[in-house]
Amino acid sequence: MPNNQTTHNPLHGGKGHAIPANGYYRGRLFITVNLAERHKRLLVEYVDALRQAVKTVKQQHPFEIDAMVILPDHIHTIWTLPMGDKYYPTRWMLIKTAFSRQINKGERISQSRKIKGVGDK
Repeated sequence: MPNNQTTHNPLHGGKGHAIPANGYYRGRLFITVNLAERHKRLLVEYVDALRQAVKTVKQQHPFEIDAMVILPDHIHTIWTLPMGDKYYPTRWMLIKTAFSRQINKGERISQSRKIKGVGDK
């Protein structure tokens, strides 16, 4: 989601980085995802919610986590997807959605989340 929008999902990014240059090597991806509001610490403040979101998505759409570093405002991770499966964007979308739904009221909530009633805790 572009940074210039006034409302958005707290997590931004989800872009696979080079392993090799196309971001995909034998099912392995290096991915960085950052908060839209980089000064926030949501990833460590809501680390249990993040873990649950990842666990739920892994059950529905299997993948292996080879490494993951969770910092206050961004995540670095290396995943291995099942052979022939290149659909990491779907997995990140589901993780971001599940995580974002658990953010307390008072955090910036996108218009689409407001319409859905998400974040009204």
